[in-house]
Amino acid sequence: MNNMEKEAYIIIENVVNCLAEKNYEILGSLIEIDESWSDEGADNAAECFAEWLEGQLEMWIEDYEKEIIIDFYDEKQVDPYAFSNGKAYYEYRPTSNGEPLDFWFEIEFSEDEEGNLSAVFNVNI
Repeated sequence: MNNMEKEAYIIIENVVNCLAEKNYEILGSLIEIDESWSDEGADNAAECFAEWLEGQLEMWIEDYEKEIIIDFYDEKQVDPYAFSNGKAYYEYRPTSNGEPLDFWFEIEFSEDEEGNLSAVFNVNI
């Protein structure tokens, strides 16, 4: 595993654990949230995503009459695509109490000329 791949895994782990802890106020500092989540511009995309996620989990709790959460990071849930030309795409399949949820996280990584890694987070429903 090269340095970019290691860094990507660390970012994914930090984001998933942030969501598991419901520590939404720091989400935007960990990763850029795709602006499609925002209703007022990219500045509130993390907040809009967090509201959606909480609403989705609450809906499932009512539907399934059991606790639905985001489990903490599990490397086995990462599906990586190799870095090529400074870009990579990863999927993370979140679970709740070990059971797969009905969506997955998509993270698109880009490396600039200086070797800095940036990432954009989205969800596939």
